[in-house]
Amino acid sequence: MSEGFFHGFMDALPYFVMSDYWLAFAAGLLMATITALVPGVSSLMLMALAIPFIIMNIEDPVIGMVMLAVITGVNDTLDSLPAIVLGMPTATTQVTFLEGHQLARQGKAARTLGAVYVVEAIGGITGAIVLLIAIPVMRPFILSIGFPEVTAISFFGLALIAVLSQGAIQKGILAALFGLLLGTIGLSPIGGVPRFVFGELNLWNGLGLITVALGLFTLPEMVDLLMTRQPVAAHGANISTRETLAGAMDGFRRWKVAIRQSLFGVVMGAIPGVGGAVIDWLAYSFGILWTKDRSQFGKGSLDGLLFAESAQNSKEGGAAIPTLTLGVPGTGVWAIVLVALLTYGITPGPQMVDQYAHLTVVIVITLALGNVVLTMLGLVSSTYLAKLTLIPYPAIAAVVIPLSLLAGFLATTNWTSIPIVFSLGVIGFLMKKYGWPRPPLFIGFILGPIIERNLNDAVNVHTFAGLLTRPLTMGLTILAVVLAVVFHRLMSKSASQMSELEAVALAEDAKAAGGSSPAPAGPADLELDARSVSFSERISEVPHQFISRWVEHLLPLFITGLAIYFYTETRSMSSRAGDYPKWLSLIVIAIAFTLFLRQVSTRQHKRVQIMDLGVLSEGMAGAKTAGAIIIGLFVIFSIVAMSISLPVGAVVFAFLTPLPFMKRRTAIITSLIAGSLIILFVWGVVENLMLPIWPQVPFQEFLNG
Repeated sequence: MSEGFFHGFMDALPYFVMSDYWLAFAAGLLMATITALVPGVSSLMLMALAIPFIIMNIEDPVIGMVMLAVITGVNDTLDSLPAIVLGMPTATTQVTFLEGHQLARQGKAARTLGAVYVVEAIGGITGAIVLLIAIPVMRPFILSIGFPEVTAISFFGLALIAVLSQGAIQKGILAALFGLLLGTIGLSPIGGVPRFVFGELNLWNGLGLITVALGLFTLPEMVDLLMTRQPVAAHGANISTRETLAGAMDGFRRWKVAIRQSLFGVVMGAIPGVGGAVIDWLAYSFGILWTKDRSQFGKGSLDGLLFAESAQNSKEGGAAIPTLTLGVPGTGVWAIVLVALLTYGITPGPQMVDQYAHLTVVIVITLALGNVVLTMLGLVSSTYLAKLTLIPYPAIAAVVIPLSLLAGFLATTNWTSIPIVFSLGVIGFLMKKYGWPRPPLFIGFILGPIIERNLNDAVNVHTFAGLLTRPLTMGLTILAVVLAVVFHRLMSKSASQMSELEAVALAEDAKAAGGSSPAPAGPADLELDARSVSFSERISEVPHQFISRWVEHLLPLFITGLAIYFYTETRSMSSRAGDYPKWLSLIVIAIAFTLFLRQVSTRQHKRVQIMDLGVLSEGMAGAKTAGAIIIGLFVIFSIVAMSISLPVGAVVFAFLTPLPFMKRRTAIITSLIAGSLIILFVWGVVENLMLPIWPQVPFQEFLNG
C-alpha cells in the first residue's frame, strides 16, 4: 500500500503545472471568499450548487475535486473577519467573537487578524500533513468509534461549563440546561415525533444553529454597539501594516502551540458527528488546560483566540480521513465531496491509497495550498479591513443588521426564523446586561441533539448495561467528569488570584493618592457603596432600580415557565420520545425557580466579571433614547416585511438607520450607500445565486384568505 501511495504521489505532480488545475483552484478560492463575506451564503450551499456544473463540464475527476477541496479546506479561514471586526459570529466562530471582538474594541484589530491568519495557515497545513500520513493507517481506529464514544466526547463539551461559567456558576449551569432544552425542539430522534413546535411545520427541523447564533450573539452585540453611536474601536486605535505584520509575528512565535492545537483539531475532526461548533469550544478548553495564567480568558485573550482558530482549519484534514477511508463524511462539506466522488464513480476506501492515490495526494496538497494562498491574501487586506472598526457603528449597523436578518431567513428558508431571531435577541441582550454567560447556552443547544441521538442509538445497539462494559466509552466519560472538576478549580483559582491582584493595585493607588482606603472598583466588579450616594440621588434612582431589578427576575421566570410548558407537553408523548425532555424540564424548573427565589431575596447583587461581553452602552448619555429609536426601527422593519416583503423591509431598515444617529449630510450619504448595498445583495447576489422562494407575507395571506 505504501508503494502504491508513492506512485500516486509521483502521478499527482504533473497536475500542479496544468492550467486547468489553477483555474479550478482560483474558482474555488473565489467561491470560498464569497462564502465567508456574504451572510446567509454557506459553503455547503455553494458546493451543492457547483456539483452539477463540475460533473457536467469537467471530465477529469482530479480537476473536478480541486475546486471542492479548496472551498472545503479554507471555508473557515475568512469567517473570523466578521466575528472580530463587526461582532458577527457564526456557529463555528463563537470563541473568535468572544476573544477577538474584544481585542478589536481595544484597537487591536489589525494585529489580531495578522496573528489569526498565520495560525490558521499553520492549522490548515498541519491538517493536510496529518491527513497524508494518517489515511493508510487510521481506518481501524475510526471503526472503533461508535455512538457511545461520540456521546462520551460530547460530555467534554458539557465540561466546558466549568470554564465558561466563571463568576456565575449557577446562571451558567442553568443557561446550559436551557440550551439543552431548546435543542429538543423539532422531530424526536426516536419515532420522528414533533416536539414543542407550537403547531409550526417550519420548526420540525429545530431552531437551526445559525438562527440561534444570530439571535443570541450577533443581534444583541450590534444593537449594543449601535446604542453607543461610536466606532467599534477607540479613535486612537493603531491600525497599520506594521501592526498587521507584528500580529503575524505573534502567530509565528506561537507555532508550537498552533501545531499542538491543530493536532487536537485533526483528532476531533476525524470523529464523525462532533461538528465544527463543538470543536471550537473543545479546542479553546484544551488550550486553557495547558496555560498557567488563565486570568485573561474571556476578556480579549489572543492566546484563547488562537487556540480555537488553529484547530478550526486543521479539523478539515481530520474530517477528510473518515470520508476518504470509510465513505463516512466527517462534516457537511465533506458530505458534498463524497457525493462528487461517487458521481465520478470513485468509491472511498482502500483504493484511495492505491488506484486513486494520485487523487488523494492532489486533495491533500490543495488543502495546504489553499490555506497558504488565502493567508497571504488575508495579510495583505487585513490593514484595510481592520479600518472598519474606525467607522461609526450606525453606518456599519445599517448594513450588517438587515444582512443578518436576511441571513437568518436564508439559513432556514422559513419565515419563523425572523421572530425567533428577535426573541433570542431579547434574551441575549438581557443575559449580557445581567451577567448571564451566553456561551454555555449555545454549547448546550449544540450538544443536546448530539447527546440524545447518539445515546439513544448507543442504547439500541449495545443496551445500557453494555455501555458500561465498553472501556473507551467509560474512560472518556470519567475523563470528562474529571476535566469538569479540574477546570472549575483552575478557573476559580485564577479568578481568586486576579481579585487579589486588583485589590492590591487599588490599595496602592489609594495610598499614592493619599487616601486611607481603596475606592470601590465600580459596578462591574464590586457593589456600589450606598453610603457614598446622597439621599436625593438614591430617591431619584428608585424607579429605575426597581424596574431594572424586576426585569432581571424575568429571565429565570421565563425559563421556569417555558420548562413547565415543555414538561406538560411531554406527558402526551410516548415514553421514548418524551423521557429526555421531561426529566430535563424538571431539572431546569428546579434550578430556575431556585435562582429566582435567590435573586428576589437578595437586596443587592454583586456584579462580577464573566466570560462574555457586557453591555458597552450601559450608562452612556443618550443610550436609552437610542435604544427606543432602535426598537422603532425594528417595528418599522416588521410592518414593512409583513405587509410588502422581507427584502423590502431590509432595504427600508438600511435606509432609515443612519438618519437619527448621524449628522444630516453624512446620514443621508450613508443611508443611500447602505440601502444600495442591501439592494445589490438581494437582487444582485441572492436572487441570481441562491434562487430563494421568499415567503408570502401575512398581510397578503390575510387578503387572499
